Amino acid sequence: MYKKMKNIQENLGSNTLLDHLDIIQFEQHTHLRASLKLIRSTIDQAMQEGEPSLSLIKCREIFLELNEEIEVHFKEEENVLFPLIRKLESDDVITSDDSETLESMVQVLEYENNHTGDALHQLKEACHKYSFCPNSFKHYNALMSRLQDFERDLKAHAINETQYLYPTAIRKERILSFIPTSSY
Repeated sequence: MYKKMKNIQENLGSNTLLDHLDIIQFEQHTHLRASLKLIRSTIDQAMQEGEPSLSLIKCREIFLELNEEIEVHFKEEENVLFPLIRKLESDDVITSDDSETLESMVQVLEYENNHTGDALHQLKEACHKYSFCPNSFKHYNALMSRLQDFERDLKAHAINETQYLYPTAIRKERILSFIPTSSY
């Protein structure tokens, strides 16, 4: 998935706002949700292999909080922001309430992305930078690999949102808000 997300960033100019939105919602969110589910399962398996270490317990705690935050973030985007962006692209009338909602929603989502970055850092530290341990059980090492991949994918996803989707949607909304809605 990481290569796919990097490719999106390299070809931003050839994607429309709706194309990019569809990629984020239907490909990236789907992939990241599947990764979250797989990691939850792997954590549970690792916790059952012998006596769990304190770092694994802390890793699990941080990850479960992060998982919840990401799910809430995705739902906010999919239920509020993405429909507003689709409305922008469909030539529907954009009201001042829509504009305020778009900009305030983007501010909240950017804050959440920053908070998620902090949580990822805590997770990485709790997991000793996702280092493998030759004496560990197989699920522990699988977990470290999956967490490392997940962090890379989530960061690429956040870049797609914060450096392209959010600012492009706001710019488009600002342009549309200056176009008169009637010819009077």
